[in-house]
Amino acid sequence: MFRPVRHALWAALLALSCGATGCTVQHLVALEGNESDASAGGAGGMGGMGGMGGMGAFVFGPPSVVMGLRSPTDDLQDPTLTSDELEIFFLSVTNGMSDIWKSQRASTTAPWGTASMVSELSSPAQDLNPSLSRDGLTIYFSSDRGADVAVFSLWVSRRSARDQPWGPPEQILSLGTSPLDMAASVDASNLRMVFSSERDNMNLHLFASTRADPSAAWGPAESLTTVNSDWQDRDPCVFNQGNDLVFASRRTAQGRTSDLFHIARPEPTAPFGGVAAPLTELNSDAWEGDPWLSEDGRHILFVSDRTGTPRIYEARR
Repeated sequence: MFRPVRHALWAALLALSCGATGCTVQHLVALEGNESDASAGGAGGMGGMGGMGGMGAFVFGPPSVVMGLRSPTDDLQDPTLTSDELEIFFLSVTNGMSDIWKSQRASTTAPWGTASMVSELSSPAQDLNPSLSRDGLTIYFSSDRGADVAVFSLWVSRRSARDQPWGPPEQILSLGTSPLDMAASVDASNLRMVFSSERDNMNLHLFASTRADPSAAWGPAESLTTVNSDWQDRDPCVFNQGNDLVFASRRTAQGRTSDLFHIARPEPTAPFGGVAAPLTELNSDAWEGDPWLSEDGRHILFVSDRTGTPRIYEARR
C-alpha cells in the first residue's frame, strides 16, 4: 500500500507527466514544473566542455536499450555498476513503490540475468538513486524511511565482499538538514561526494561534500556554484578520479525537459570550470537523466523516457 500523500513530492512521484516529457510515471519529473521563470544562468548553456586529458573527444556512439533486466513495460531508472561491470543495481517501480533491484552477468559481453529486488536495501518507504562506490562494497541511496515523508535523505550501506549481503543502511546525518537530498555520487578515492539537494531553494541543485579519509563523516554540504544554473540540476556522476562530472539539467530553455551535460576540472581539489556542454548525441526531446559512467568515461548508462516508459540506455565512445 502506498502511504498517505503528506508532501508535494509524492504528488510529483505519482503524477502522470505528459507533453514535452512524454507520458510516464517518472520520479521527480513533476518537480521540473517548480523551476523559476528566470532565464538559464550559472554554468549552463551550450558551450565547450572541459578536458578528459588525452582521452580524445567526449562524444558517444548511438545509445541502445539495456535488455533483460525486467520486462519492457517495467519502469527502470538510476543504474549503477561495479567497476568490473558485472553487477548492476537500479531503481524499479512496482505498484507505485520504488525499490532497489540487482542483476549480474558472467562477463561484460554476456546478457544480464533476470533482476531481483535487494531486500536488505529496499523498504516499505520509497528507495531511490542507488549509487555504488567504485569497489562495489559501499552503496548510497536516498529514502524517506524512518522519518516524516516530507524528508528524503541520503543513506549508506556496506558489504564485506561482493558475494556478501548488504549491512543495515545508515542515514548520513553530517551533511546538514534539507527537505530533499538525492542521487549521491562518490569519486574513486571515496573522499569526495556530489549529490542533488533542495536545501537552497525549491529547485534541485548540485552540492558537494568532502571528508579526510574513507572512514570519516562527510563534511557540511556546499553548493557547486560554478556548475548550478537558475533551473534544475540533478543526477550527478563523478568519474576520472573526480575530475569529470556528468549530470542532468533543464538549463537550455524555459520548459525544456532534462538533458545530460558534462563539465570538468583540472584536479579534484579545484572547482569545476567553464561552461557545461550538452551530450547532444545522447539527448532527445524526451527526458534524459540518471547517468552512470565508467571511471575512464568511455561507457555511459543513463535513463530516457523517449519511448514513453523510462528505460536504461547505454553508449560507448
